[in-house]
Amino acid sequence: MPDRRRFCQMLAAGTFAGLARGAATQAAQPPAASPVASPVASASAGPARGVLWVQDNNMGHAGGVSPDFKASFTTGRDAWAEARRFIRIYQIRAPSLLLPANDLSDDFLRDAFLPLLREAHFALALNVTGAMGIGCSSVTAKTMAAEIAQIERIARLGGRVDYLSLQSVLSKPSDVCPGYGRDEGYDKRIADIVRYAAALAGRFPGIRIGLVDAMVAKGWDYAPAYRNLVAAMRAKNLALDFIHLDFPAEAASPGWANALAAQRVIRDELGVRFGLLYTSNVAGRTSDEAFYQAVMAAGRDFHAAGGRPDDLVLTSWHPHPSLDLPETDPTGYPFMKDVLDFAQLGLVEPNPGAGNATPIATPVGG
Repeated sequence: MPDRRRFCQMLAAGTFAGLARGAATQAAQPPAASPVASPVASASAGPARGVLWVQDNNMGHAGGVSPDFKASFTTGRDAWAEARRFIRIYQIRAPSLLLPANDLSDDFLRDAFLPLLREAHFALALNVTGAMGIGCSSVTAKTMAAEIAQIERIARLGGRVDYLSLQSVLSKPSDVCPGYGRDEGYDKRIADIVRYAAALAGRFPGIRIGLVDAMVAKGWDYAPAYRNLVAAMRAKNLALDFIHLDFPAEAASPGWANALAAQRVIRDELGVRFGLLYTSNVAGRTSDEAFYQAVMAAGRDFHAAGGRPDDLVLTSWHPHPSLDLPETDPTGYPFMKDVLDFAQLGLVEPNPGAGNATPIATPVGG
């Protein structure tokens, strides 16, 4: 790895994917759902500007939140006011709600978190982990029950969970049940997703369910699994609303060909909303500035290559970015600065409920 200055220069020049390739990869009304039965537009088509999802950093451990997460919804709410004009979906991890150390109390959710989401015209997504192994693991069954309880809790406090993002059910090696190994057990994994989706959709009518998946980044044979998943969901009269690629920037092949191929399968063939996580494992372990540069480069480079995600998701699960606020930091690189500057690349539609926000840039290629 080059020294830090050279590292950031290469990121800024848009060469991050080539440098790090081969490294470890690991508003009140939400947007209209894509029908599963019919493809969206024509091959290679996609929105000129997509929908911006934001998920706070878990700081590298399950259930973590950034040090100023709660301040973002209380004393620091003005410090990301402009970024909120572009965010359409705010996603929180279910383990973060469940971790006692975070003190995300009923009072905080009712009096600070949920009111700001309503004021900002955000839809709320919950990232959940309780699907894998639901057919054979009592531990997973308890996790699903806890996630159901959190959705009910949010409703009781005056909010609504609009989306469920099922985390890594197809792509995470696991010994939770027999047959759940690396790049295998897809029949069991798909059965888990269908069972979880049927239970949650039946209990919460109107909730939209999708997948966060790293198969493409890992080089696994994703297309047959995605096809079988969509078919299995249809067979139970269930819709898969989206597939978001867990895709650190260093996973991109030359010209982002692997992500573009997945975009064609997911949206053009299967008719499912296609999303990409804009993130980096290498930069997330390096510095706030490195992460900022990696995210900006990924946004520019994937668009230039022809990437047109329906959903653009900004997130991290490493020590960086180390803070959320403020969005206008003149010297540092907190997460909401990443969000605002990414939005101003012109790749996302402003939140229609957020006044007169407009993209500052017009991306090359329309």
